[in-house]
Amino acid sequence: MRSPRRSRSTGRCNAGTVSSSGTPLRVRPACGGPVSRDPGLGSSIEAASRGVAFRFESDLCEPVATWLQDAGFDVRREVPILGRRADLVGSCGTTVTAIEMKMHRWAQALRQAIAYQLAADRVWVAMPLEAACRAYRQRWTFQSEGVGLLAVDDEGRVRSPILAAPSPRLLPFVREKVLESCRTEASLPFLRIRSELSFLIE
Repeated sequence: MRSPRRSRSTGRCNAGTVSSSGTPLRVRPACGGPVSRDPGLGSSIEAASRGVAFRFESDLCEPVATWLQDAGFDVRREVPILGRRADLVGSCGTTVTAIEMKMHRWAQALRQAIAYQLAADRVWVAMPLEAACRAYRQRWTFQSEGVGLLAVDDEGRVRSPILAAPSPRLLPFVREKVLESCRTEASLPFLRIRSELSFLIE
């Protein structure tokens, strides 16, 4: 008599869609608007491995910038923060969100994101979905530092297996410097971001 097959469990990163302020969303609201949970958006590592469309970090810019804009943030890229440059910074009133994008090296991205916490209310690392699922295995490291993890799938949907906490290192006068920098530079419209980055992938 044959013994029944054992079902194999798959690792999952529970990637639910969230707002850039760190709250799970059904619909992305304007900055400070009400939110509600969107269930059933879990994504397995096996599903992610079927193919990711991203070849360069710049490919992540379009969907992540759109995610910030849909949440009510004015978005700028390559914003200086204490000698570093954050890939994307969203400002909404006096609130700052900073995002570091990486294709693979989550540990390096995490170190940079921690530095941005001096100037931003919330900080995220954004990666393609498959790489984000690998980084999720180190979730306690992200959670202990208060850094969120964004996973971008090959259809451009932005999900968050790890929510960003309010920055434990925020220095208001440093945040004000970033806001001043944002005020002097016009925010980049979505289509302009695409056109400026197109030469990188041609």
